[in-house]
Formats: sequence, structure tokens, C-alpha cells
Amino acid sequence: MDNLTQLDDVVAFVEVARASGFAAAGRVLRVPRSTLSRQLQRLEEALGVRLLERTTRTVRLTEAGQAYFHRCSHAVELIAAANRGARDAGALPRGSLRVSTPFDVARDVLAAVMPEFRRRYPDIELRFEITQRRVDLVREGFDLALRGGMPMRDSGLVTRKITPSVMRLYASPTYLAAHGTPADPESLAEHDLIGFVSAEGAMSWQLTGPNGVVTIEPRSWLGVNEFSFIRAAVLAGAGIGLLQTIAAFGEGLHPVLPEYAMHGGALWAVYPSARRVPPKVRVFVDFLIERVRALG
Repeated sequence: MDNLTQLDDVVAFVEVARASGFAAAGRVLRVPRSTLSRQLQRLEEALGVRLLERTTRTVRLTEAGQAYFHRCSHAVELIAAANRGARDAGALPRGSLRVSTPFDVARDVLAAVMPEFRRRYPDIELRFEITQRRVDLVREGFDLALRGGMPMRDSGLVTRKITPSVMRLYASPTYLAAHGTPADPESLAEHDLIGFVSAEGAMSWQLTGPNGVVTIEPRSWLGVNEFSFIRAAVLAGAGIGLLQTIAAFGEGLHPVLPEYAMHGGALWAVYPSARRVPPKVRVFVDFLIERVRALG
């Protein structure tokens, strides 16, 4: 048996096992039941082992068949994904792309890179819904969502990391000229601090530096539950605040204690399925990964 024939037989076996029957598998593969039966018989003969127990009503995997299916099904899916990728590579990304994104990501990440995206992909029309709520991608008709935080565990959703989350302390040149620059984490207690405060309480600053992790419980004169306000207040010279590095990029803010940073979480692209990802989704996510990581 040549390799291509055996691969076809393996694909037939995996589909029959998934469908628990020849008729359903035949509809998926668009081949007659008799063809599938011959393929399974040929594969069993080549392997020298029985993979399926067949009756007039049911199809059941043997113990050997279960082990073989476990090893083969992932490989078959990888081949299918490679085939889809090759087909998509030849397709032009086009059409309307509907994206859900939080306000800070829209402002700090998306707005600045839109001209470049337009030049590269003139046939894609972007439709952003800027919202802090977590949308139901499938029910509400979104192509993808951008979300911050820890890895998503939503059933059936696929996630790709755009960039890890890195936060540092920043202040405006005006503030530092008036109040001086802290020399170490302990000196922060002598400064005007701006902190994130939610209904659960004030967020501590877990700063990783040259000597490990330092925990700061900021005694903030100004507390707020929205990072965009913290950013605006820091820009206005109201004090020292903890910001995402991408939020501070290009704003003329000065890092405070630049050898210290707070790590955790990431920015994620989330979409409904890894199967048959439309080219417009694929190029948008790839573009964001390229451009955002370039900001460092």
C-alpha cells in the first residue's frame, strides 16, 4: 500500500470513529459506505490488528482501535489545519471584520496602528465595538474580541496571545521637576501616588526588581477604578501611577524606578474556532502581534 492510500484510509478510520458509524462518516467525507468499509478493512490488514467491532447497528472501537485513534486523530487534525492554512494563504483577506475591544486597548493599541493596517489590507472594513463587557462572540456575531488578563478558559473559544502584560511606574516631567525622583521603592511613600481602587479594595503593586519582588501598598491620594483616568492624571502631573507600558508609549512620560516592573496576564485575541479561520481574522491577529510587540 502506498503512503497516500494509507493516509486516506487513516482519515476514513478517524472519521468513522468520530461519527460512531459508517453512514454519518460517509456524509462528512462524501463517499459511499461501501468505500469506507473497504478502506477500514485494508487498514486493518496492513496493521495486522482489528480496529473496529462492527454489527448491523453499531460500530465500536476495539482496545487497539482506541489507542490508534488517540494517536491518529490529532495528526489528522494537524494535516487538515495545514491544508486550510495553505488554501487561506492564497485567499485575499476581505470583508467586514467585527471586533469587540476594551476602551484602553482601543485607545492605546488600535488607534495608532490603523493607518498601517489600512495600507496593507484595503479590502477589509473594520467595525469596532468598544465596551468593557465580555460579549458572546457567537450569539452577538463578532469575528473576534480583544481581552486583557489571564488566559481565557471559555469552552469552544480559541486564544492567541498578542503581548504579555508589563506595567511600570510613570510620572510627568512636571511632577518630577517639582517633587524629585524616588531613589528606591521605599521612597514612594514620600510621593503623591495614584492607584487603582475597585470595590474589592486598592490594588497592590507587586514590583519585580533587581532583588526580587517588592510589594507596595500604595497610600494613594487619588484612587480610581479606570486605568484611562490614571493615565490622564499622570499626564496632568497629579502624581506617580502604575501603567501598562503600551499605554505610556509615546506620551512623554518618564519611567519611575525603571528597573522595577509588574508582570502578569496578557492581551489576548479570542475567536470562536480554530477550524477555518477566515483570512481577515488571521491577518488582523498576525498584524497586531507584529505591531504591538514592536513597541517593546
